[in-house]
Amino acid sequence: EAVVAAMEGKGVTFEPGLSDEEIAQLESLCCISFPPDLRCFLQYRLPTSDRFTAWRQLAQLGLEKNFNEDFEDGVLFDVEHNDYWEEEMFGERPGVPAEARAKAEAAFKSKPLPRLIPIYSHRCMCSTPMEIGQAVLSIHQTDIIIYGDDLLCYFAAEF
Repeated sequence: EAVVAAMEGKGVTFEPGLSDEEIAQLESLCCISFPPDLRCFLQYRLPTSDRFTAWRQLAQLGLEKNFNEDFEDGVLFDVEHNDYWEEEMFGERPGVPAEARAKAEAAFKSKPLPRLIPIYSHRCMCSTPMEIGQAVLSIHQTDIIIYGDDLLCYFAAEF
């Protein structure tokens, strides 16, 4: 309750939380599993302000969504335009930027990353491991930092 009150004090609006059925539908549509603390929060109250994911709308419309696409697109942009490269994941870098992008894109398809679950703007958690207390990440292209040691620390820092 204190977290919601603090967020409301910063202008965040809320609806009643998601139902078990909505959670199950979203997990199926988005190929994710909500970590227990995020699930509990979203079932208690659902933030609906700008830059929060429209979870209820996704469920109501039955929209499939791969939240990793935005992250992968950002990495691919940095591969092609900013010389970013992870040899361990992608192998040896081709000399031509477009070929490097294609090779990195193929690596994403052959070695899927853990599914990301957006919380607010470009802040997210991983779908695995399924445990309370996961870090909240801030991801912008290949700039990835821990923005909160867990969900409550994140909310305290952001709001």
